[in-house]
Amino acid sequence: MTVLVLCPTRGRPERAADLFESFRATAELPSTQLVLVVDKDDPEVGRYLEIGEHTVQRYGWSPDAPWAVGLEAHETGDLVKATNSGARRFWDRDLILGCVNDDMLFRTAGWDRRMTEVLHLPGIAYGDDLFQHEQLVTSPFMSSIIPRALGWYALPSCEHLFIDNVWRDLGEALGVLHYLPDVVIEHIHPLAGKAEWDEGYEKANNQRVTDHDREAYHAWRRRLFAAETAAVVEALTWAA
Repeated sequence: MTVLVLCPTRGRPERAADLFESFRATAELPSTQLVLVVDKDDPEVGRYLEIGEHTVQRYGWSPDAPWAVGLEAHETGDLVKATNSGARRFWDRDLILGCVNDDMLFRTAGWDRRMTEVLHLPGIAYGDDLFQHEQLVTSPFMSSIIPRALGWYALPSCEHLFIDNVWRDLGEALGVLHYLPDVVIEHIHPLAGKAEWDEGYEKANNQRVTDHDREAYHAWRRRLFAAETAAVVEALTWAA
């Protein structure tokens, strides 16, 4: 089973480069891929493209292998929109679709092999981010049939926050959530004391976004959670 990892990113090519290096240093399966999801109007888009070119040259990937997708203005605007726009490019294929932030680093050799072992049956798996640990699904890997059945990868009524709560709730309700403490995907986040606040963090973690996304999450729990969980169960049943 192919593992394809999305990384929505804007204005942080140096972070994305570090992520790319950690990815290639630890991934073991030849088919495993990391795809940067970049806004076409990002002033740093040229530097993002250089990351992929350098990686192809250094590690010998096929030039035809996707390593970046560019988003039009209507496809982006916040983390959730960018994540869903990127995921739609790939979820029609049967694969394991992961998603990480540009402030994460892969630390465990063979993490992709471990994900394929755990997700040999459809489900959601996540590793230890050395911050939230088991509490939140900060780096989800899921069978593509799940977002395909939902019509989204990250809860579309949110902008940035509480989407990891959604992944956790879905996985627990479906009985297919797997926490892998032996797989470390470290979150280099200011709240973990590992990074400085920048414009991106300020935009995503201000009070307006926090209040909006908290209400969106709880509204989803009240109104849509049962029906959307049932839709995934039906899809998994038909696929069995």
